[in-house]
Amino acid sequence: MKRPFTKICLLLTSLLILGAVTVAQVKPEVSVSENTMNIPLPEKLRTEVEVALKNRNFKQAETLLVNEINQRQNSAETAKLLAFTAGIFFLDGDWLNTAICYKKAEKISPLDVSSRFTLAMAYLKLNQPSWAIPELKKLAQEQPENALYIFWLGRIDYDAQKYDQAVIKLRRAVELDPKMMRAYDNLGLTYEHLSENEAAVKSYSTAIELNRQQTNPSPWPTLNLAILLMGKNDLSEAEILLREALGYDAKLPQIHYNLGQILEKQNKPIEAKEAVLQAIMLDQNYAEPHYTLSRIYQKQGEKIKAKEELEIFQKLKKR
Repeated sequence: MKRPFTKICLLLTSLLILGAVTVAQVKPEVSVSENTMNIPLPEKLRTEVEVALKNRNFKQAETLLVNEINQRQNSAETAKLLAFTAGIFFLDGDWLNTAICYKKAEKISPLDVSSRFTLAMAYLKLNQPSWAIPELKKLAQEQPENALYIFWLGRIDYDAQKYDQAVIKLRRAVELDPKMMRAYDNLGLTYEHLSENEAAVKSYSTAIELNRQQTNPSPWPTLNLAILLMGKNDLSEAEILLREALGYDAKLPQIHYNLGQILEKQNKPIEAKEAVLQAIMLDQNYAEPHYTLSRIYQKQGEKIKAKEELEIFQKLKKR
């Protein structure tokens, strides 16, 4: 019998505590199958798992699958079951147990491409980019024409502030996939950090055009370009972009905050205050809107409110 699942969990947890690093939040696009037809399960258990998955009751499905795994000897079928269970943990947002299941499966037989990529994404969610890099490099070596893996390697370099390396990888990603909106957007961010603003504007503009063709456009390319234009004092164009971004995601606080910044500079204090208050309502831990609100109150002669907002800003920044 294999070691109990809980012991493996405690082992990996201790490694995470000892070796944790910070990485930007990511939203990896991973395709995870919930189809049990090719999974080696007794029919009664298969039915129970399928019902749990249909009802999006991932915890119940996980419990059923882990109990079955702990009763099995190592075999190719067990490896397949472990990889399937890892995918369910990923859907449930349980990155730690995703990694545990995949690593246990890998000890029995090599992971397929999809599983290895999902493992890499779980490592990123666990703030362990150094663990994700070898997996992504293997995938990039096996599929050198696939832009996805080189994109994520570039993204990791960007998060680590290795901008010269990031720009090389992200350029390669857009060469491999000229329609990869995310790569152009991240390339724009990287150019900004390298103070290559013209190149950044060009990359953002390409990302925006590609984004407009998406079924569910992202607010980030328009927001990122708007912030760059605000730095160049091109407030009119920046406002147009921010209002476009609002159409994609009206619940993103950064859009409201930056719109408030523009409206304040345009001497529209009422509209500016409304936008900044909306940003605060959407994210009460967002410090910067409180600073802007303090400034607005100060200009309006409301010194007590201005002081209160400044204190909130300072408190949030210390967290």
